[in-house]
Amino acid sequence: MQAADTLFQKEQKNIYGIRYWDRPWTLVKWCSHVSPGCDHCWSARLSKMLPDSDKYMNKGKFFGKIKIMENKLSMKFKPGERVSIWNDLFHKDVPVKFIADVFDAIEQHPETLFFALTKRPELISEKVNGKTLPLNLWTGATIESCDYLVRFDHLIRTPSTGYILSLEPLLGDVPLKSIFARWALASGATEKTSAIYICRVCGSIRNTFSLHQDTANRCPGSACEQIWTHVLKKIWVIIGGENDTHGRAMHPEWVLSALQDCREADVAVHFKQWGKYIPTYPYVLPGDKIVRRDGIVSGKVVRVYDKVDSLGGVTAGRYNPEGYRKESIYATHETSSFKEKSEGEVFMRAVGKRAAGRILKSRTYSEIPALNDTVYNLSGGLE
Repeated sequence: MQAADTLFQKEQKNIYGIRYWDRPWTLVKWCSHVSPGCDHCWSARLSKMLPDSDKYMNKGKFFGKIKIMENKLSMKFKPGERVSIWNDLFHKDVPVKFIADVFDAIEQHPETLFFALTKRPELISEKVNGKTLPLNLWTGATIESCDYLVRFDHLIRTPSTGYILSLEPLLGDVPLKSIFARWALASGATEKTSAIYICRVCGSIRNTFSLHQDTANRCPGSACEQIWTHVLKKIWVIIGGENDTHGRAMHPEWVLSALQDCREADVAVHFKQWGKYIPTYPYVLPGDKIVRRDGIVSGKVVRVYDKVDSLGGVTAGRYNPEGYRKESIYATHETSSFKEKSEGEVFMRAVGKRAAGRILKSRTYSEIPALNDTVYNLSGGLE
C-alpha cells in the first residue's frame, strides 16, 4: 500500500463519506423556492434531467408544483438503516392524509431511523394534525443564516425524538449558542439539571409533570417526557457548503464558530463538506477569491507578491509567479494595486467538492447524538 493511501486521505477524497444517511426515500418530487438556501438547489440540478421536468420546472428552477409519490410508501428498509426523506415532506401542498400514511409506514420499521428536513417547520404542526410523530423519526430544519433563526423556534415545538439543525448550505453566521440559550429559555430552564417536560401529544413545554390544556385538547400527564437533562443531546447539527457549479463560498469562520458553540454545549456535529470552495490562506494563488466575513466577495487575486517593506505608507512587493512563498504576502485584484488581507477576509479557491473534501481542523466530524441511552452506530444499527 502506498504511503499516500492513508485513511485520512481516503476520508478526504471519498465524497460518499459526506452522507449522514444510507438511503433516500423520495416521497415528494419537485418543490418551490422559499429562501436563499434554495438558490442553487441540488435537487433542482438533478431533477431538470428527468423526462417530465418541464411540467414542474422553468429554466432549471422549481416553480411550486409538486408530485406525491404514493407508490413509494410500500418501500422496505433494513434494520439499522438511516433513511433521508426527499424532498420536503412538509411542503404546503402535501396533503395531511399523505403525511399520516408516511408516519404509518415509518412505524412499520421501528429499527430504522428516518430523517425529515424542511425549510417550512412552521407547517409541521398543521401537517401533523395532532398525530404523534413516530419515535424513529427525527425532524429537522435548514437554517442557512441568522435571518432564518425563527425556523428553530418552530422546529423545537415539534414533539420529536431528535432535532436536526441543517446549516447547509451555510451562507452566513448562525449563532448556535444563542439558539441553545433560547431553547433553554423556552423550556423555562436556568440550568441543565432543571426538570422540564414536553408533551409528546401537543408539544407544549412546562415545568411540572401534570395535566395541561392546549388549544383544543386536554393531554394526560403520562404523555409528558422530561427533557432538559437531555435536551441538547437531542439536537444534531449538520454543517455543509454549496457544491453547485454556481455555489457560494462558505467562510471558515462561520464553520469554526458553529463548531465551537457545539463543543461548548456538547452537541453532536456532522461536518458534511466544504462544497465548491475551500479556504486557501496562506497558500494563495492567482484566481483565489477574497471573501469577507459577511460573505461578500470583495475581489479576486490576480497576482501574488512577497512583501518587501512599507515606507511612508507605500508598500513594495516582489512579484512571485509561483504564488505563495512567505507568511506575509500582498495580492492584487481588480480594484487596487496592492491588497493586504484584512481582518475577517479569507482567500477561497474553487476546487470542486471532491477536492475540497470534509476535513476540518485536521479531522473529520461524523458525530451523531445519543438519545435515551440508545446510541446509533454510524456503521449501521441501533446499539
